[in-house]
Amino acid sequence: MTSEHWMHIFTLLAIIVVADDRVYKEEVDSYIAQVEFLKAEVDTEALVTTKLAFDWFVAQRPEIQEKLKSDDAEFFVIRTIQQLLDFPNHAALLEAMRSVSISDQEYHVQEKSIIELAATHWGVDL
Repeated sequence: MTSEHWMHIFTLLAIIVVADDRVYKEEVDSYIAQVEFLKAEVDTEALVTTKLAFDWFVAQRPEIQEKLKSDDAEFFVIRTIQQLLDFPNHAALLEAMRSVSISDQEYHVQEKSIIELAATHWGVDL
């Protein structure tokens, strides 16, 4: 996997964290845990660290939130999903997205629709 793949993974997981317009510590902790899970599942040689993932989230969160509030929000989400068409394990990525989504004890409709959209684009049954 390339560093570009990781940036798109970070973005997609961050979209799930901020989709309901609330960010809880549990979601951010789950975001970091799921990055580690995906690293172990598909790219154990990646130079991705929990610090890198966290710092990236903190730096990119405001921009992602703005994009999700814009008129182009759907395009932004779909483009991010499509950037991962060649990801080697969509099922693991969908599970990571779902884990982040439910980490705050709520499966918000926005989060669910993004996960379903990704599954549809990747041709994976949920």
